[in-house]
Amino acid sequence: MNKQKIIIIGILIVLIAIMAVTYSLNKENLDKRVELNNDAKFIIKINSEEIKTFTLLELKEFGSVDFEANLKTNGKEAVKHMYTGISLKKVYDSLDTNYNDFSALEVTSTDGYVVMVDIKKLIQDDNIYLTYKRDGEIIKSMEDGGKGPIQMIISKDSISQYWCKYAISSDLKE
Repeated sequence: MNKQKIIIIGILIVLIAIMAVTYSLNKENLDKRVELNNDAKFIIKINSEEIKTFTLLELKEFGSVDFEANLKTNGKEAVKHMYTGISLKKVYDSLDTNYNDFSALEVTSTDGYVVMVDIKKLIQDDNIYLTYKRDGEIIKSMEDGGKGPIQMIISKDSISQYWCKYAISSDLKE
């Protein structure tokens, strides 16, 4: 075997070992995130401390809103869709949140994807929503080929760059 093949095999072994370690470290968190997604629960956090867990039914008690937003996928033109969701600001307002103490909002999805959004976007009325319908149809879970059951959408963004499908928690950060 020549030296180049040995190096390639060595690199592959190292990559497989890294993947195995990463998987084992994230398995417990993944199981919890999948459960939250399947049960349509959403965790509200402040500085990484869990404050309250809401079911989708409880979130709807804050009042659902229909709004338009542009969905832009890779290399395609933005398309307007009608969404139905709950204002995330209303949820944090119900907890008497002082927004001046924070600089960012972190939203996490079932698959571990994290979106960081400037706190100014959350403070704006009618901007960040936890959505559960698109064009009148329930947003399906990941397992059913959808982007939900809860998807975080920033309605005033011209493109959907900072949206979070499969959203399961939000966390205000200092």
